[in-house]
Amino acid sequence: MKHVVIWLYSLLLLCIAGCDQAPAPAQPLPAAVDFTGDPATHPEKINDHLIHSALDSHIQACASAEALQNAITTLLDHPNPFTLAASRDAWRDSYSAFLRARLYGFLPVTDPVEWQRQGLSYHQTLSLIDSWPIEGGYIDYLPGYPFTGIVNDLTLPLSSDTLQQQHGFADPASVSLGFHVIEFLLWGSDGQRSASDYLQTETITAVAGSSSNKNTATHADNTADNHLNKDTPPGVINQDRRRQYLQRVTAQLLDHLRRLQRRWERETGYYARLVASSTPAAALQAGMSASARLIRTELLEKRLPGNSSEFSATSQQDSLALLQGMQLWLLGSESHPGALVPLLSTTQPDLLRQWQTTLAQALNQAPAPESNTTAEQQHTPSATAAITLTASVQQLDTLLQQTASVLRLTLPDTH
Repeated sequence: MKHVVIWLYSLLLLCIAGCDQAPAPAQPLPAAVDFTGDPATHPEKINDHLIHSALDSHIQACASAEALQNAITTLLDHPNPFTLAASRDAWRDSYSAFLRARLYGFLPVTDPVEWQRQGLSYHQTLSLIDSWPIEGGYIDYLPGYPFTGIVNDLTLPLSSDTLQQQHGFADPASVSLGFHVIEFLLWGSDGQRSASDYLQTETITAVAGSSSNKNTATHADNTADNHLNKDTPPGVINQDRRRQYLQRVTAQLLDHLRRLQRRWERETGYYARLVASSTPAAALQAGMSASARLIRTELLEKRLPGNSSEFSATSQQDSLALLQGMQLWLLGSESHPGALVPLLSTTQPDLLRQWQTTLAQALNQAPAPESNTTAEQQHTPSATAAITLTASVQQLDTLLQQTASVLRLTLPDTH
């Protein structure tokens, strides 16, 4: 694969004209921004910042996925309410870390033809990582339907190849891989999955036998595993296959995330080398175009009206993580100023302050649990919070257009 990438790299350059066009040996379209002025702004650092922020975000996504894998291993070694809760927390952290890297998938880069043929392009890989909405009954049992899903189809081997073949087999919602499959396996269709679903068969048999002994029943109720036995939903079967599926889908998720990270490695990564070979104006144009697509198509058209993390009831956190990723690119950190900081700090300080204030307001929409609500109410996203966050994102879209006008950039028409 490395030889293919190196060979294709000499033929393909960063394509600013639009996403998913056929590769062509054309130069990037020049951006209209004028970088004359204060030489201290060092506009060439825009390329470096784009590569740095993309690589760092993907490194963090992989590290969080490794933490998720470790938490799930602990859950399967010791299935109880505490390890299940830890796995759920790790899933939320991991998915948020991935979404903070999502911006860079909107860069108008054309993948090599060979990757597209092999199903390895960014958008093909994204489908294996983050397909939603999904049909939970395609994965595992639903209340009242204990024999549904891949888990309960004993004719289907749980190999990596088979799970990839089953992904989108009959319908886009027939999803067998990715974050939301793991989410369903950890929460269930109603957010109430019991950790007993992951007890090994021999453990269930042993616990059931011991609990039938009246002399040991009181002692058994004081242990986490026997407490699970009391709460096991009737009709839940195939725990061993469920365990195997959860392990397999988590391992494949990490493989797919690592594939994206490799493409942003500074010296060898295909995406990193394309950005490095572009002019600062072209890199800025690409990054601002990606920001526009993130706001308009991913947030306003898709995430905010939808329910992307429905099983865990944390969809609002998805939108916040996407905004955090955009904040890193636009405003950066103390050690790595963002793309807008050197361009606006001297000539447009008020506009820069608007960005800082508006992004801070949007990211302040974090959902807070209310102690006086029922579990069912907590599982339902707050309509008021969603409306408030949508309004903040619309303000960011307006601000993005104003900034593009100042910098004489053309944003893509995503409507």
